[in-house]
Amino acid sequence: MGKSRVAPLKLITIPRLELTAAVVAVMVDKMLQQELKIPLQQSIFWTDSTTVLRYIDSETARFKTFVANRIVLIREATKPSQWKHVRTTENPADQASRGLKAKNLVQGGTWINGPNFLLNSENDWPEQPDRKEESLPNDPEVKNKVTVNAIKVKEDMEPLNELINYYSDWHKLKRSVAWILKERQKWLKPRTNFMTGDVVLLVDSSSPRNSWLMGKVVETLPDSNGTVRRVKIKTKTSMLERPVNKLCLLEEAISEE
Repeated sequence: MGKSRVAPLKLITIPRLELTAAVVAVMVDKMLQQELKIPLQQSIFWTDSTTVLRYIDSETARFKTFVANRIVLIREATKPSQWKHVRTTENPADQASRGLKAKNLVQGGTWINGPNFLLNSENDWPEQPDRKEESLPNDPEVKNKVTVNAIKVKEDMEPLNELINYYSDWHKLKRSVAWILKERQKWLKPRTNFMTGDVVLLVDSSSPRNSWLMGKVVETLPDSNGTVRRVKIKTKTSMLERPVNKLCLLEEAISEE
């Protein structure tokens, strides 16, 4: 059985035509295996294109779309070891593209019978070229590897511009700035430790200010740095412990010094 295809009107490179022929061979093989009712041994595929063999053997090259799609079809249906090289002078497929007179076709020849070496043992088949994976230098079908290094440079921005870029809502921006200005007073004002005897109000954000409890500091609880963070307070009805940021100083204790 023989099959040929007419080259498309659009210009196409010889390696692409050879690769297309290899795909046709795979499709014919699949059709024969499905239609014939006799068991077949492993198929052997022949091509006179060493470029196609390198494409099929390659495990590392990244090909452009045309070649990549056809290599996938070939690799899904066959193994690289099933592909062999035949010299152009012994390749019967060339007769389909170059033409063959009818009288020569009737007489048989390689188009009907195939090359003579196929009648011999596999050990007597033509010597194969080195099938080690070769690089494909300057091959237009191989994608070039491009290395891209990206460096992120942070531009210094004015604080106001940073706030504007950070907040997408004008009202959120105003609330944030107001909170910063409010807290700024605390940062700039030196803190004084509460002392025993100070009269304070206990801040309760859930109640109006005129209902906040009033008490007297009876014990301070400094941290390891000596800064008072919490205190014990005696109110009219109970003894409580509170953080100093929840207290309002009403009257400082009178120092005995």
